[in-house]
This record gives sequence, structure tokens and C-alpha cells, in this order.
Amino acid sequence: MGSDLKNVIYEWLMNERLLGKTTIELDSKIAANVLKIMKNESISPTDSKRPTNISSAKPDTNSVSIPTSTPTLASSKKLELQSNPELAECSKSVMECKDCELHKGRNNIVFGEGDSKSRLMFIGEAPGAEEDSTGRPFVGSAGKVLTGLLAAIGLKRENVYIANIIKCRPPANRDPLPNEIAACHHWLDKQIEIIKPKIICSLGRHSTHFLLELEIPFNKIRGNIYDYKGVKVVPIFHPAALLYHPAWRVDTEKDFQTLKKLYGEQ
Repeated sequence: MGSDLKNVIYEWLMNERLLGKTTIELDSKIAANVLKIMKNESISPTDSKRPTNISSAKPDTNSVSIPTSTPTLASSKKLELQSNPELAECSKSVMECKDCELHKGRNNIVFGEGDSKSRLMFIGEAPGAEEDSTGRPFVGSAGKVLTGLLAAIGLKRENVYIANIIKCRPPANRDPLPNEIAACHHWLDKQIEIIKPKIICSLGRHSTHFLLELEIPFNKIRGNIYDYKGVKVVPIFHPAALLYHPAWRVDTEKDFQTLKKLYGEQ
């Protein structure tokens, strides 16, 4: 199915969201075709006979409610992306990305969320199961740890920007492969370029090694402040690691105090 038609449907769904609609009633056959198109599935010629103005179609007795969002972008991002056209354009491009095999198994891209003008940006490695399900970064158990660490220094998730190197979930939550990072990191580069953070907090070894290109053990990297293209980088244990190594939280809380100090200086 051509991307032009998919983009038209996407824009229409976003417009309906702007009008406050969370679902739209459509004829069951039309609804089925819309969903097929957004999932990149083909439709047969007989199924393609539909009204030219899809938004005016009247539901039949077997009408179906479809959400005003796409399968690959969480609708909660709508207002945030609308306020930053550059990020919105970038996210639409990521939706179409098939540069590596991970796109075949994704339910949602996990583009990123938060304050697109924040001085502080957090970068993890890749989405997990809950992130893939919701399209939001760090919403599982590790996300709760991150939210708590932020609260301890007087910040909320909406005060910062959170993203990952990889935008699609690796199977079984495995580590991202070098070729996947190579195929995907340009999207992160674009996000950093748009957001222009003053401080980046790299979460875990994959994010840190990608940014700093340091081939030394992570426990010798964390606790220090580095530079990435003029941006201060503070490497911190990945929040998920704290679930398995609670003793590491003491050092992590110290690192967050460093973040607090740097944040206050910007």
C-alpha cells in the first residue's frame, strides 16, 4: 500500500484527535481497510470500494469503533509533537523506517517523550515489552525507578526529555546488536540536534559507549562528567540494573545529585 494514502489517513486521524475524538464510528468494512492500510497490509479490489470522503461515511449496523491513533505511534505524543514540527516530522519518518529487522516485530515505535526544550535529556538503549505496547519510553518497572530518582531531585518526567538509541523493541528484550544501533542511531542524532540539551544522562553501558566511544568497563566510566559535541554527559547505571543490584542505588543517587547541580547551573 502506498505511503501517500497511509499519510493521508494518519493526518485525518490526528485531526480527529484535535477535535477531541478518541474513537470514530465507521462502517465495519471501511474500518477493516483503514486498519489494514495502517498495518501495511494489502486490500483486495472488492474491499477498496469505499466513499471518497471517509470521514463522512455513516456506520452500518455492524459499525466498528477505531482509535484515532496509528499502530506505530502512541497518540499521547500528538500534542507534544504538534508543538515541535521538527520532532513531528522526524517521528513520521521513524514510523516508516525499515532499516533493520526490528521493524518486523514492533507494535509501536518508541520515539521519545517529554519537554522538547529541556536542558536535560535521558538516553537509554532500547524499548522493552511495556514500551513497545504503549509507544512510550521507560514506563515499565525501570521507568518507575527513573521517575522516583527524578522526584528525589525535584524533577518530573515532563521536565526532561527521554529517548532510546533504538526505537523498536529487540526480541525478548535482548541487547541491541551493533548493526541495529548503526541503522537506528541517526534518529537519536536528529533528536539531540532538535532538542539541543545542555546535559545528557546516558543510562547504562550501551547508551554510554555509543555516545562516548570508550572501550572501558562501565563501572570505571560512571561517576564522571564527559563531553559529547559540547554537551555534558553524565553516565548512570540503567534503572533496570538497580532492580537486580539494589546496592548500586547509592551511587546512582549520588550521580543524580550531580545532575541536579549541573541542571541548576544551566
